[in-house]
Amino acid sequence: LIGLPGKLGTSGSDVKALIAEGKRREVDVYCLCDVAQTVGLWLRVLLVRGVIALEMYVMAARSLLDVAEILTRGERMSAVRRRRLVCTFGGGAGGASGFQRAKASLFGQESEFELVGSFDKDPYACAAFEYLTGVAQVCIDARELTPCMMRDFYGQQAPYAVHGSPPCVGYSKLLSTKKSKTKKYQLYNELALINTRLIIEAWGDDLPAFVLYENVPNIQARGKALLAEVRRLLIVAGYVIQDGFHECRKVGNLAQRRKRWFLVARN
Repeated sequence: LIGLPGKLGTSGSDVKALIAEGKRREVDVYCLCDVAQTVGLWLRVLLVRGVIALEMYVMAARSLLDVAEILTRGERMSAVRRRRLVCTFGGGAGGASGFQRAKASLFGQESEFELVGSFDKDPYACAAFEYLTGVAQVCIDARELTPCMMRDFYGQQAPYAVHGSPPCVGYSKLLSTKKSKTKKYQLYNELALINTRLIIEAWGDDLPAFVLYENVPNIQARGKALLAEVRRLLIVAGYVIQDGFHECRKVGNLAQRRKRWFLVARN
């Protein structure tokens, strides 16, 4: 019904004989076919239920086929793949140190992040960042950065991912609506947009695979117009976007309730 081929010549009843004949490779391919089609069916269910967008479905399906092709050829995937990461508005390295500890494994392929660097305007935060991560954080205001400087600091080739956690004080409900509209806080609020433009202009010919943003939930209210422009820039650049809220007490196993807004842009 959805175009998946099902069994391709081998069935479960053949496995015992194949093992007895020493044909383990055929059994591997048979099992891989079953697993790949099960995942394909699961992705289609997520699409039909509206859990994921069509673009996300296509991207996931292509990744699944790529992995299946490699394994079908009998090739071993590399032990650990290190993905270059840049953290913007790195602060005291809370996010960056988490990325350094993060690891993922799928079909024998392990991946982890290699922290390339970060920037923040606060000297104390920059010192703390380097102390905690072992990686230098450029101490500079985002408004002073240029695309050329981004490439000089973090490489001519785009990092695999860029994470940004721009100042949230202007969006926070702890700040009155009246005060949030003052010039001081509006300048803070513009930093996410400035950062997005920097990323696209710095590596426009070969953009990062992922752009990740995190902030307080109220950014979707007070920063509605700004987020619309951030989304527009990313979409025009070729990104597929998914954003929403997560309870970090559950996602990150924190000892407190901490609802946050996240945006994931996949190129």
